[in-house]
Amino acid sequence: MTSSPRPPGPTDATTRWTRSDQALFRRVPDGVLLLLLPDGEPELVTGPGGVLWDLLAEPRTVTELVDDLAIRYDHDEAVVERDLRQTLDDLRRRDLVVTS
Repeated sequence: MTSSPRPPGPTDATTRWTRSDQALFRRVPDGVLLLLLPDGEPELVTGPGGVLWDLLAEPRTVTELVDDLAIRYDHDEAVVERDLRQTLDDLRRRDLVVTS
């Protein structure tokens, strides 16, 4: 089966990010347990990653995510954006999030 190449990381201000339909999840005491169908390994996402997963229930731009996370954690927006872009790119590579 041939898949189309994934788009580059989250660089476009209009790109909207959301959870993949192929990702199952369950909130657990330590965070969010993720499983990519059909045969992915379970992954535990904790701390801000769990909050990010909750935010991705609805499609959002990087700017929207940065604004929310920077306020929630009282961090510098530039630092939040840098970390967020890395996290989104990692989740995208593992097919746990998609863009529109």
